[in-house]
Amino acid sequence: MAQYTQHPLSAAFPPLTADEFASLRDSIADLGVQNAITVFEGQVLDGWNRYCAATELGMDCPERELESWVDPRAFVLAQNKARRHLTIAQM
Repeated sequence: MAQYTQHPLSAAFPPLTADEFASLRDSIADLGVQNAITVFEGQVLDGWNRYCAATELGMDCPERELESWVDPRAFVLAQNKARRHLTIAQM
């Protein structure tokens, strides 16, 4: 598996808590990574926590490249807006 860093657009969102990450890691240990990470400019644009958990577990993490016609900022917002419990100011 390739070694990636987190894309700055992805890093704009608050990290998972330790308990949230542990829960995700446990789920990945049981079921594997169910949703591919999205890579843009050689960095993880979406799925950083999945990637980190899979890497920590020594497991493969499916990946896909962001389609060239997709705006990366709009993509990150669309992927994370519903997933995260963010305040209006954080959005």
